[in-house]
Amino acid sequence: MTVDGLTAAVRSWDEQALSRLLSRGADANHVDSNGRTPLSVAAEQGAVDMVEALLTYDADPRVLDSDGKTPYEITSRLASTDIEAELERRAKSRAQGRQETEPLVIKREQLQDGTELVRAELHTDDGPIELAMETGHAAIARMLEPRLGIHLPFADLTQRALAYADPDDAERWAIIGVLHIRGDTETFQGAVELCASTQSAERLLGADILAQLGVANGRPFHEQSLPILRRMATQESDPTLLSGVIFALNHHGNKRAFPEVVRLADHDSEVIRYAVARVLPTVLPKGNAEGLSALIRLTQDTDDENRDWATAGLAGLEDDNAVIREALYARLDDPCLIIAVEAARGLALRGDRRGLDGVRRYLAEPRDDEDWYMRDLVLETAKELGDARLLQHLNA
Repeated sequence: MTVDGLTAAVRSWDEQALSRLLSRGADANHVDSNGRTPLSVAAEQGAVDMVEALLTYDADPRVLDSDGKTPYEITSRLASTDIEAELERRAKSRAQGRQETEPLVIKREQLQDGTELVRAELHTDDGPIELAMETGHAAIARMLEPRLGIHLPFADLTQRALAYADPDDAERWAIIGVLHIRGDTETFQGAVELCASTQSAERLLGADILAQLGVANGRPFHEQSLPILRRMATQESDPTLLSGVIFALNHHGNKRAFPEVVRLADHDSEVIRYAVARVLPTVLPKGNAEGLSALIRLTQDTDDENRDWATAGLAGLEDDNAVIREALYARLDDPCLIIAVEAARGLALRGDRRGLDGVRRYLAEPRDDEDWYMRDLVLETAKELGDARLLQHLNA
């Protein structure tokens, strides 16, 4: 297996191919025929998820590229560079000696990890020149720093994180990830001070840090963090901040947080109800009627995504009774097919053959055959209920 396959997968933004190659034993630390390492290519492209995958398979950020630079040096330079201008410069350089037939076009696409994919396309008489980068260079630099022994002060890191107004920004979360890994007393005390700040952005950052602080070494501050987050859940009112606190409680996964979460199940804000739909199944004590009733109400929410998560959470509960089954059965007619499929799985897990109605609906309705998650749920439902005919049809 050639390492060139790894760099080819990175260059073509093919995360699935990269994952397959790594899982089958490709060495992430070898240099390809062009003198490039997969990690340096991914770092140059700003591809956060690919860098994370390579690091998981022990890619060494100290390996030099063909130009004598480490991935950290490459990505640090690009972190302070205008990506559009950089792509334009590279496209113009490649176009030397050709006649440009159309002006350069720049397109930006928002990605789920909070970064953007920036594409540049320049048409010439010798064909198009197409280049792309993600805007994840700063986030990658933060990911590499702990592995290189670079220890920035807590205050420096938090100021960098606070510079990003979007709570979902990949760079902001890369910084938080560094602090999670540290998990030391300095970081805990700093996060506590942030949670007591008069600035909502600082309080949100503090909650996000406490969410998984010390996750790599047994969460040494779990007992101290939980009451702080529970108190914030009763005091905060801003939807973005309050949902962040709810998600932080989810990471602690403690049933003691149930009262603070369940009281928000009927909140006016869809953002808050979304957080509760995600978190309530985690903190819901087994057999708790109040929590079950709240979760079922969320399966009837006006927001599609809220209904989806609540239905998935209800389906996955260990509890089994007529109330749960009827609530799941009611969702088989949901306007969203994925919700019906989640409900069908929940029925199947309880041995209720009405779940097959969801499988039949899946087979009858137009759908995106690339949605492997939904297909896996349908297959699981058919297997649980032992319907050989439907399984044969699904596997055809």
